[in-house]
Amino acid sequence: CQFCDKSFIRLSYLKRHEQIHSDKLPFKCTYCSRLFKHKRSRDRHIKLHTGDKKYHCHECEAAF
Repeated sequence: CQFCDKSFIRLSYLKRHEQIHSDKLPFKCTYCSRLFKHKRSRDRHIKLHTGDKKYHCHECEAAF
């Protein structure tokens, strides 16, 4: 990394890491227009809007 001298075995890992040094927020929530630095953060946030819960309890119908 040109900013902190960390090394990575793959270019894709380096590119993902370098985002932490950037002020860019390229990922936008389609519901509220909030901006995120990482796609995974945006995707997790969108679940707050959609109520998408991946895990369902077989005992009590609760979803998480």
